[in-house]
Amino acid sequence: MKQEMNVVYICDENYAMPAAVSIVSLRDNRNAGVAYCVHVVCCGVSQDSRAKLQSLSCDGFSVVIHEVTLPESYSRQKNARLHVSPASLFKFELGELFPELDRILYLDCDTLVGGDISELFSCDISGCYAAAVKDMKAELSAPTQLSRIKAGHKTGYFNSGVMLLDLELLRRDRMNERLLQQRLDGTNFFMDQDAFNFCFGGRVKYLPFGCNYMTSVIGAFSDEEIKEFYNCDIAAENALVLHLCSKYKPWDHSNVPFADKWYGCYKRSPFSTGSLLRTVLKSGRDIFISRAPETPRAQRSITVSLTSYPARIAAVHLAVRSLLHQTMKADRVILWLAREQFPRGEEDLPKELTALVGEGLTISWCEDLGPHKKYFYAMQQYPEDIIITADDDMEYQPELIETLYRCYRAFPYAVCCMRAHGIRFGADKRIAPYSQWERDSTRVYIPSMSLMATGVGGVLYPPHCMSDELFNKEQFMSLCPSADDLWLKVMQVMSLTPTVIAGSMPEDSQIAGTQDTALWRSNDKKNGNDRQLNAILSVYNEYYGASDTLISRMEQDEPESLDSAYAAERAAARIEALESRSDRLEKEIENIRASWTYRLGRAVTFIPRKIRGLLHRPDKERQNGGNK
Repeated sequence: MKQEMNVVYICDENYAMPAAVSIVSLRDNRNAGVAYCVHVVCCGVSQDSRAKLQSLSCDGFSVVIHEVTLPESYSRQKNARLHVSPASLFKFELGELFPELDRILYLDCDTLVGGDISELFSCDISGCYAAAVKDMKAELSAPTQLSRIKAGHKTGYFNSGVMLLDLELLRRDRMNERLLQQRLDGTNFFMDQDAFNFCFGGRVKYLPFGCNYMTSVIGAFSDEEIKEFYNCDIAAENALVLHLCSKYKPWDHSNVPFADKWYGCYKRSPFSTGSLLRTVLKSGRDIFISRAPETPRAQRSITVSLTSYPARIAAVHLAVRSLLHQTMKADRVILWLAREQFPRGEEDLPKELTALVGEGLTISWCEDLGPHKKYFYAMQQYPEDIIITADDDMEYQPELIETLYRCYRAFPYAVCCMRAHGIRFGADKRIAPYSQWERDSTRVYIPSMSLMATGVGGVLYPPHCMSDELFNKEQFMSLCPSADDLWLKVMQVMSLTPTVIAGSMPEDSQIAGTQDTALWRSNDKKNGNDRQLNAILSVYNEYYGASDTLISRMEQDEPESLDSAYAAERAAARIEALESRSDRLEKEIENIRASWTYRLGRAVTFIPRKIRGLLHRPDKERQNGGNK
């Protein structure tokens, strides 16, 4: 006889679709030797959504709907600041809702199951109300969350999104009454979580981080800090349950951690309509543009990364110097050089370049990956940084980093660049030849999946904006060894990350004598880009299935789909950027006029100006007399 496992979700109409996506991930990773009963507690869920949830049932995997009505006491707890529905308070009543069960595994709707959870369901929790994972952010905050809610214990503060609950013990201690009373009268900052942590009094078995791999934690701490706190080393791909518990959800925003994994499950759910991506991109614009909160620089560093090779090494110091002298300074500027190309190390480098090490440049030695060196190492070494890549044949304007960062503030879910090409598509749903693309697109401040950033001018990459396949060295060295822009674009499409142009490219900034060996000569003029893009797509176009190709994702967001409200907001953002630059220039002029050098110059030229004025005065008088 098969072991039986009971899993519970709670949702209202807004969370019915995410619940289905999570159930798909649970079903896809089920143990064939276990009988699954998935209970969905539905509050105000439409008949159509309930039918779609039930349609996920299959042999050995049943989905049962339990309809409930939200009590008035729950409704009063609604808080616009929270992204959690009052329906989540039904967690308090699980013991009473399922009187025939001794234990259940509760999962939030914003979870993705990544493996067989039958062992988690079977773990020993004798004497404990629950088994759960500690919330690192809450425990390390100042003051700690336990002290804020005035809990009478210090054993730990857990996240309530994944809980193995002893229903028999909860019923015996009438915990539902205590939890609701604490929620109504106690100190609470979260919808249900504080009440659980207060009332359980530390009688909790703490599970490994992989049982509730929280995006709120990985977004706030380094891998080393997480490993030390949880005393384990777990990668996202090995996590038992991924919990997308930050405010920004993958069904609203395309560039959040694990959006590609979530979207893959969504496409296999009965809620998949093929139109979510357009909604996601539009929603992301509406929420973020010009309203994104400032991210403290101390929490999000900026790393500028570039590479070079022997044919250009004599001139690369000009590019580096321009990147060091910016109106907005980067936290680090790294030049990646291949050891095999410069066997004597710094002895092979010009003095003009090595002298910049003392001014903030870091020279790092690495394996030769061609142009892919520009991003490959920096993004792995600084995964939580904003990464700005630059080319080695350009002298950059002093406002480059500031311009890209301002664009990032407006569109934190997008890759921001100074130059992009618009991808064109043929009637056969294929990508048109590179020679037919929209060159140097003028769609400034319009995020689009059909724009491809080019390295010229600089490109800003937010953290976690591309698929993990980005670092598949064997693939990109085989498929597109000289076309890093194309590889990066495909990796962005896999994570549903659009591209946005931050401003107009300045003219005459290319360093003289650097184009003799430029890659564009073979990639563009000799159809190298077409060959390499076709090679990439032959492997990755149907990565998520024939109904969700990468080409179809690129076609989703065309500029004509923008509405007037968004266009107005985009215009306002551009005006704000121009006004800010104007204010800065006016201040520079004021500073110059106040300087002693300017005053001395005015004094020195006063007499010559006076003499010229007297000499031309008769001519002016004659002109005035003739005009009368």
